[in-house]
This record gives sequence, C-alpha cells and structure tokens, in this order.
Amino acid sequence: MPGFSWPRNGLYRRNRNRRPNAPTSFRYRKPTEPAPKRLIDRLRALQPEALLVGFKLSSGLAEEGMLAAARALLERARLDAVLVNDAARTGEDDHEALLVSATEILARCRGKERIAQAVTALLAGRAGAATP
Repeated sequence: MPGFSWPRNGLYRRNRNRRPNAPTSFRYRKPTEPAPKRLIDRLRALQPEALLVGFKLSSGLAEEGMLAAARALLERARLDAVLVNDAARTGEDDHEALLVSATEILARCRGKERIAQAVTALLAGRAGAATP
C-alpha cells in the first residue's frame, strides 16, 4: 500500500522513505489540535444517571495514598466508585484492589475473581435499586 496515509486529522502516516525489504514503520506526526480531555472526565456530562466506575492503577503507594488517588479521581470525574490497585500486586493469584466510593471503602478484594464479583455486585445493587 505505497502512499497510504491516515485521514487528515490522524496521528500516523506511513514512512514512504523506507527500504524495500524493511518492516513497515510509522512515524509520529504532531497533532495540529490539542488533545481532548480524558473521556472519563466527560462521561458524567454525557450520561448523568449512569453508574460510573473508574479504574486507577497506582505504583508503590501505601493504602492511604491509594485512597487519596482514588478519591481525587472520584471528585475530578464525578464517578460513583473507583477500583484502585497497585501495579506491584497485580499477579494472577495475589491481585489486591480496593473498591472505593466517596464516603467509604466498599470492598477489599484479593484475586481477580473476587474483584470481578465486587464490581458486579456494585452494578447489580444499582440495577436492583432502579427496578420498581
């Protein structure tokens, strides 16, 4: 596909000056417009009634630091809950996370299955509360 390029507002364009047998490469092209705000920061305006759960991956923070990071994301993006975990503890069996609301720790989870159950229970509780 010689001469291929993304649409005018795309960030990448095929490098036309490559050797014939060289692997396909892309080069970065600086955007002409500033990047939009993070999607998570705009979701509440798009769906005011939705249950919004954010995910925050921290690195090397104690529990207090993880809670502070989660609450900062809760406030900034106007979320209902945040699942926060530490990058050092994300193994298959030792994955630890906290499910946090604005007022409390909703669940302390260990293991990916338990994390999924906690988030599912939060969603199911909200769906059950909305059903007449």
